[in-house]
Amino acid sequence: MLPVLPKPQNGSGARNGPALSSAEDKEMKKKLRNRESALAARERKKQKMLELERRVSELGRENSELKVENCALRGTLSTVMHK
Repeated sequence: MLPVLPKPQNGSGARNGPALSSAEDKEMKKKLRNRESALAARERKKQKMLELERRVSELGRENSELKVENCALRGTLSTVMHK
């Protein structure tokens, strides 16, 4: 679970609490950028995994088809060799 960051304050913030210092504001913005970057990285990783799983499935089907074709060709070769 991601930590909850405080919302940025505009103006004096008398009603919503004290205003953030420039250093606190920079740190908060950095944390927000980092959080967004991490979310984007996780999404890219998820998409990459989905693509790899699709490719594994596709190659598995192709491998099965080639095994069947190979078996048929070996049978044909065996028949031709024994004539």
